[in-house]
Amino acid sequence: LRALIQAERQFQGEVGFFHKNSEPGFRGFDFQARLGWENRFGSCAKIPGFTGTDFIDKLASYVSAPDRGTVRDLIIALKDRLLGRATIDETLERPALEEILGTTLDADGNSLSDPAGSLRKICGVLVSTPQYLLAGLTPRDTRVVPMLTPVSASYATTCKQVAATLPPSLKLTCSADGSFSLNGLASTPR
Repeated sequence: LRALIQAERQFQGEVGFFHKNSEPGFRGFDFQARLGWENRFGSCAKIPGFTGTDFIDKLASYVSAPDRGTVRDLIIALKDRLLGRATIDETLERPALEEILGTTLDADGNSLSDPAGSLRKICGVLVSTPQYLLAGLTPRDTRVVPMLTPVSASYATTCKQVAATLPPSLKLTCSADGSFSLNGLASTPR
């Protein structure tokens, strides 16, 4: 436990947290902060002490049997989750992804020797992109839901979870088409 606390304190210092007057912290993202951030999150490893199933584990389990999805389907679901973009650029991204994974994107997802490990490599690349780091860049909205998106990460499940946490004065009604209403005021479909 002591080692975890020390590692967390070191990480916080690297990325600029204010600890005390002698360690004032900083705003911004300098080289040291970038290195600390990449050391912590660049491999998309599970947080120390967490042994449960995460999104990457769920994706990897979907292709435990043949013909359940391609490598492309896995990457698109991960990219949608992290960046909100359910596409792969054939000219720029595809060759790099295939090089990192050592297989084609059209191969069966089951062909990856370590699907979770492969997805964690790609996750590390995606969380280092400006699209992820500059969270203010919002992607265009889409109706495309990646084939391997876990049910627990679906719009309907998330909407129901939010509805369950609202106070009784707010009534959120979720529709199958992606639209919702809050106290009778309707949204446009997603």
